[in-house]
Amino acid sequence: MQVHDDGQRAFAHNLPVAASGDDCGKSVAPYLGHCGFDAAGEIFAQMFGKPVHAAAEARGELRTFDQDALRPDGADAFMAKTGYVYLPPACLAGKPCGVVVAFHGCKQNADAVGEAFVKDAGFNRWADVYNVAVLYPQTRASFAPLNPQACWDWWGYSGADYDSRHGVQLRWLVNAVRALGLPAGY
Repeated sequence: MQVHDDGQRAFAHNLPVAASGDDCGKSVAPYLGHCGFDAAGEIFAQMFGKPVHAAAEARGELRTFDQDALRPDGADAFMAKTGYVYLPPACLAGKPCGVVVAFHGCKQNADAVGEAFVKDAGFNRWADVYNVAVLYPQTRASFAPLNPQACWDWWGYSGADYDSRHGVQLRWLVNAVRALGLPAGY
């Protein structure tokens, strides 16, 4: 997949959503901007092709799970206690489903914004269309190591291997995808 920027939109520091959200020009919690653009829909279209139709609203189930149970070799991955997974109707019915991982932004974890990102970012209604589960892993804020905004590790707070397959958060993610019943390379 290749990054695509059509250069036609200016957003504040937020995820553009088609449904309700804050003013597109403001960067305020929960960082979901009503911008007249459906970022989740565009992400799914780039990954899976254009849909025949769009789901008006999500019809599946949003569930929580214990993220600590997925620690790689017991190592602290700096994850919150609870994570979320959305299962569309097809997955709930036992049909084959894929998986998409939706990473929240800094200050966009559930401890900071509640369930706003996992419910309102738009991924769930598209998951119904494409028959994919959506994994919403949740980081946690910390002061030792310094990560007060609950960002994913993009600078090395979790260790020297943070940006490789040996990094603790990436190993945690492999465990989480495996727990969904899909192969890690799916």
